[in-house]
Amino acid sequence: MLFYISSLFGNVYLERAIWILYYQSIGLSFLEISILQALINASMFLFDVPGGIFADKFGRKASLIVGRLLIIAYYVIVLSTTNVAALGAGSILFGAGMVCISGADQAFLFDSIKTEDSNDNYTKLYGIFNGLSLLTLSFSMECGGLIQKHSWFLVYFLSIVFQSCSLFFTTMLKENNRYHSAVDNVRDKSMSPRGLNISSASKFFITAVALFWGIASIYNMFNQKLLSSVGLPVSSVALIYAVGSPVVALFSMLAHRFENMFSSKIVLICGFLISGVLFSIIMDRSVYIYTVSFIGVSCLYNLTEPIVYNKLNGLVTSEKRATFLSFINVLSSAFMFVLLPGIGFLGDRLSLSMIFTVLGLISCILCIIGVVLEYRKRSITTIQ
Repeated sequence: MLFYISSLFGNVYLERAIWILYYQSIGLSFLEISILQALINASMFLFDVPGGIFADKFGRKASLIVGRLLIIAYYVIVLSTTNVAALGAGSILFGAGMVCISGADQAFLFDSIKTEDSNDNYTKLYGIFNGLSLLTLSFSMECGGLIQKHSWFLVYFLSIVFQSCSLFFTTMLKENNRYHSAVDNVRDKSMSPRGLNISSASKFFITAVALFWGIASIYNMFNQKLLSSVGLPVSSVALIYAVGSPVVALFSMLAHRFENMFSSKIVLICGFLISGVLFSIIMDRSVYIYTVSFIGVSCLYNLTEPIVYNKLNGLVTSEKRATFLSFINVLSSAFMFVLLPGIGFLGDRLSLSMIFTVLGLISCILCIIGVVLEYRKRSITTIQ
């Protein structure tokens, strides 16, 4: 319960749906904004694996605490200056903070529910946890759009308050004793990347999914620009993000039901297939199309994410889990780091709709191939 409470407070990002618009309001170009986001992803790329190793060696709780402190530092910098270099430093801190949390929170949850049927429990409980987080984010985004009408300062100041509350509850967490026993019995060399033995099919699957997650995340962020380009005000953009989040949360909460009803393989293939269709329709520029595509891709992202993580968690043991999940986040961050400057540069000159259609279709096709290869490998292993 404390973990849920601390995570829900930590998911109150009031600026999430409007941060690009804030940077534009202080005079930053779209290229500069893209570079700031790229710095976040570069930081995530550099610190993701070290962050996972830190969480595996010193505990998920310690990693979560460090992450919250770094995110608070980022908000303080944003409140204090409009200097691009300083904002860049803040972006690096934010990225490092996010990676300290991303792998550790999932590993903490998985270890906390460790039972004989933990795989089944994880899809369900992670889906519910992710859904509740999205509902919290939905509420915070709607509030952020309303608060922005009065003051941008208040948006970021209240974000510090909520992150501080999350930090307080995080300090009260207690880790599972089984996790500590596993860490005590493992050698340091097993924490290195070479200690993770993953098949070629799994590597391809992970890479494809990381690419999809990276592109979908960029699309989620830059949809602000797409919606504002057709004349929507800041408050309406925030409202669309906020209204869409409960629908997205529902898909995450029902992920385990889809998995039990159709099998994880079918759900993943259909999810990536429909996502490709949703990416392709944004060539028809309109508020309705942008909104349907944005919400649809987000729904399918959050439907497939718990299922993917459930499968990936089963590939490694507890003492290596946070490190392994960090490798996945590294790939996603690396793709975002490479793609963001190019998208920002081309976005000032070409159609963003065309850019995301091409990138989205490529990632979805690779994901479908990855799912087929991964489950074919599992079938062959079972027969043997």
